[in-house]
Amino acid sequence: MLSREIGVDHISFLLMCSEWKPSEEIHVEETKGTLLFASRAKRITNCAQVNEILTDATLLKRQKLEIEELRRKLQGSHAEVLEQEILKLRNDMLKYELEREKLATQLEEERKSQKEREQCIREQQMRIDNLSSMATSSDCDRSSGQVQRAGLSRLPGEFSENSSTCQEDLFGTPSFKAAPNAFVSKRSNYARLDDYSPLPETLSNVADEDTWMKLNNGFTVDFDSIQMTPARKAQSFPSNEVTPGRSTEKYSQEVQNLKRELQLITEEKNGLKEKHSELSLLSDRLMQEKSELEQRVDLISQIPRNFLQCIASSISSYEEAYSTLQSCARDEETSTARLLSGTREIGITLLSNLEGLVSRAMDNDFEPFPRVDDSALDQQLKMLSEGLKVTVASLATSESKECCTSTGQTAPSDDKKMGSELKAIKVKHEELEKELEQKNKLLEVSGDKYISLERDVQLLNRERESLVHRVSELSEKLDLATNQKENVVKDLNCEAQRRKNLEADIKQVSVAFAGGRNRS
Repeated sequence: MLSREIGVDHISFLLMCSEWKPSEEIHVEETKGTLLFASRAKRITNCAQVNEILTDATLLKRQKLEIEELRRKLQGSHAEVLEQEILKLRNDMLKYELEREKLATQLEEERKSQKEREQCIREQQMRIDNLSSMATSSDCDRSSGQVQRAGLSRLPGEFSENSSTCQEDLFGTPSFKAAPNAFVSKRSNYARLDDYSPLPETLSNVADEDTWMKLNNGFTVDFDSIQMTPARKAQSFPSNEVTPGRSTEKYSQEVQNLKRELQLITEEKNGLKEKHSELSLLSDRLMQEKSELEQRVDLISQIPRNFLQCIASSISSYEEAYSTLQSCARDEETSTARLLSGTREIGITLLSNLEGLVSRAMDNDFEPFPRVDDSALDQQLKMLSEGLKVTVASLATSESKECCTSTGQTAPSDDKKMGSELKAIKVKHEELEKELEQKNKLLEVSGDKYISLERDVQLLNRERESLVHRVSELSEKLDLATNQKENVVKDLNCEAQRRKNLEADIKQVSVAFAGGRNRS
């Protein structure tokens, strides 16, 4: 709140007061807030900045600084950052491939386990069908055994007992149905007969009490021996198989694992999308830098043309100056005329050589920058300079002779005029040589700059192409990841639907089995 007011161009003092009483615990939060504010205020620093007027010069200065920073980035730091990003992307892609292989193996294992579960369910269904058929056959056999017992009730007791035990031993298959809760009058297996009851002499349709006593040898029914058959627990599946509750827990755990994997894949997809957006922004920035560099290259390429125009204008001006000087010295055999012709040849040769150098450089587009053999040019310049020296010496000797032989009637104004003309010619010659040297240096510097800028442009083009290629690869891998995610989601939905169908089938089978058991 006070960060803008503190500092600027003066020293600020901030005094924080807090009062603490053990009895008053109401203002604890206020004291804490005051102390936190004081600790933050201690860390406030001032950053003084000079207010600049935005003129053309300041804007040019800022643009030059920005251009230098861009060059530094292009030379070193930017390349290192790109290499780090490339390494990071490679590591991410390797991680993604490993995760994809893991997901593929897990999906294959899941399919195998699904096939095994389907096989187990089929076997359990077959066992259930076999058990239900066995239970129905045992019920039919029991009902037939009861009918036989009712028909043979008149036979001796031992025969009835043997037949009942045989029937029980015959159908001794374990049943998984619950026995009905009803009292069954049954003679105890542990009750031993006293003696063998002989058959009566005469058998008639009506059995009286004496006959019954004879048959049973005086045995009376002991009601304490009446027992109730123990109820057996119904068990639809064998105990060694997996129960439906555990199978549902296993299915739910697998579904949760698949959901987690799906969430990880979506997170990776989002990360790849973010990297794709960053790379697209970086490519746009590089394209802007490339366009700026192309504009600068165009400006630099215009420099030799302007330089050629300057050379042509200097040659024309030099020709005009020579024509004016030649009009003064009309006699071609005089030393002045020879001096003018020598200087003219020197200036024209220098300017024509410079023009040819620039034109060859423009024709070759500075790739590579042409290096002219200067030996012929140096020899020509030496010959011209020696001729110029000879003419100057002859002119000086002729002037001295004329001064010695003359009677003083020559006008001093002519001597002064000739001396001033010679000085002007020398000064002009020196200026032309200096201008030629400066333009040669400027041309070499501009050629080097042009070559360096073209190299930078080529590097930027290569980086852009590599980035575009990487972006395309990343987009393809992203599409592949989305397709894999959709396939995983489809498999997950199919697995969930199959699990629901299996649970419904198991419930129907258990309900039908329980209904058949209750009916029996």
